[in-house]
Amino acid sequence: MTQSKTNLFLKRLLVYCDGRAVYDEKFHSGVNIIRGENSTGKSTIADCIFYVLGGDLKEWKPEAEKCDCVMAEVRFGLVTLTIKREIASASAKPMQIFVGKIEAAIKSAAEGWNIFPYRHSEHKDSFSQYLFGLLGLPEIKTESESLLTMHQILRMLYVDQLTPADSLLRVEQFDQPLARKSIVDMLFGVYDDSLYQKEMLVREKRKQKDELSSQYKNIVGMFKESEVDLDVEAIEKEIAVCESRQKQVQEEIQRLLLDNTLGAKVNSEKGSIQIQNQYLLRKKELEILRSKMEALTLECEDSQQFLSDLERRRRAIDNSIITNETIGELNPVFCPRCLSRLDSVTKDTCALCKQTVRDGNAKSQYLRIRQELSFQIKESKRLLLDNEKTLFSLKAEAPRLEEGLKSLRLKLDESVSNIKTERDQRFDDLLIEKGNLESKTDALFVQRKTLQIIERFRSKALGLETEIKQLNAEISDKKQKLTEYLSESARMIGATTIAFVKRDLKNGRPREEAFFNPKEFALVPEKNTYRLDGRNQFSASSMTYLKNCAHFAILFVSLELDYFRYPRFILNDNIEDKGMQPERSHAFQKMIVEISDKYKGEHQIIFTTSMIAPELEGSKYCVGEHYTEQSKSLKF
Repeated sequence: MTQSKTNLFLKRLLVYCDGRAVYDEKFHSGVNIIRGENSTGKSTIADCIFYVLGGDLKEWKPEAEKCDCVMAEVRFGLVTLTIKREIASASAKPMQIFVGKIEAAIKSAAEGWNIFPYRHSEHKDSFSQYLFGLLGLPEIKTESESLLTMHQILRMLYVDQLTPADSLLRVEQFDQPLARKSIVDMLFGVYDDSLYQKEMLVREKRKQKDELSSQYKNIVGMFKESEVDLDVEAIEKEIAVCESRQKQVQEEIQRLLLDNTLGAKVNSEKGSIQIQNQYLLRKKELEILRSKMEALTLECEDSQQFLSDLERRRRAIDNSIITNETIGELNPVFCPRCLSRLDSVTKDTCALCKQTVRDGNAKSQYLRIRQELSFQIKESKRLLLDNEKTLFSLKAEAPRLEEGLKSLRLKLDESVSNIKTERDQRFDDLLIEKGNLESKTDALFVQRKTLQIIERFRSKALGLETEIKQLNAEISDKKQKLTEYLSESARMIGATTIAFVKRDLKNGRPREEAFFNPKEFALVPEKNTYRLDGRNQFSASSMTYLKNCAHFAILFVSLELDYFRYPRFILNDNIEDKGMQPERSHAFQKMIVEISDKYKGEHQIIFTTSMIAPELEGSKYCVGEHYTEQSKSLKF
């Protein structure tokens, strides 16, 4: 479950107003500090970062409302993208994505740009699905059957000022406990998408089994009420007896028909023609049905082969993207056809076709093809499922037509060979007995067919029960492994948070009495909170300090545990919120810088502060200038 590509890295951010950049700053790995006096636009920049990464903002600060759009160069996993979103009061705005660096994106007015909606549809992926694919995140459905989005993920990564200090995730209207838990489980690597698929499959198979069992019980109940024999072998024997007696009756009728003493013969050709027409019509229906079944069978086989080929091609594209990002573009030295040495060209020119290669063009082509393949796979699976359902229905219809055709064949044979005569009492009795035997035989055939269908219901239900047991065993094994992951992550996050809390000192003593020697720290995502030794209420500034400790603990633990899907990114707005004293904030800032510098694994920390530690002012960690009332972040 290694998630090495689950990295999010903001490289550059631009904010436009009337077509002109009013903010343009580059960001780096490690700590990025946006600092300045209060009310100088730091939170506006934090909101813009949250928004351009996929957050949903309905209420903008007045300064931001003047602007047109936000653009950013961001690396998602192994791929560098340029993202652009229009600033508007309406929610759920789409995202424009260009595969490549921001310089190339700015030069391209339309070519290379793709627009992704906020919400997915049957024919179009949302930008969240696209970005999840680059980050290696699974698609998860919540209670409302909607997919988790980038906005939901950013609720964990963005620590904003408006969310209460006792809330773990950014506050959301109409929030759902399962959605919060799903966010945390996925980011902590304790959500396995294959586990979810198996659980969904168990649910579907259990539903099928329940439906089959219900149908089985209803049909068996009806048979018992009508006192019909449910023993297939007994019915087979009774059919054999009826058919044997029918043969005897028919032989006697034939003998009587040949007896001239019965009187003049009457031709029954009209009846024979009518039965023949019915037989030919039924035979044609069966041939059409079999033809459809054969065509659908071949089509299903072709679809399965086509799906396998699409999956193979998508895997090849993924490998090509990784190879391209890892070792870069490789220009051939020799012509692949004649093996002649190729003329040397610049890095912006293709060695074979001599066409200009724009920055990000190869990755753009890779991702465009991958997106098309993903859509084809989704559509092909839907068509295959429809065809399989139709094929199942046709297979269920075939036995009925075959039985009907068999019955008509017998009647046709009889009508052709029989020549009716004027009947005497014996002849009439035989005809009546023959009709009764035919009716009884037909009823027994139907009864046998029904019992065979019932038996198929029972057998399929038993087969589903076996499959369910096997899936549940696999689910249990996976859950055991995930439980171990959850226990390890909870232990490490708790220990790291407590270690941070213990460093909150003043004159060698903890500023908060409860921080003196804490024993246990736990996250409670279902209730959107956390607890230190069972408590979640302290002084306002201590709550802010504790919340920051928890979020940074999660970030640093993600650098140690490979199975974490947390994208090694945190955005913290106003790190000393709720009346925190300057020296307390300074100590925390220096602690974060100190710990960040120790980790070799790539990560990104962006935080805003109105009281930067003097030692950090003007250092390599700072982004942009120190904003003042006269020089705010947005340069209108």
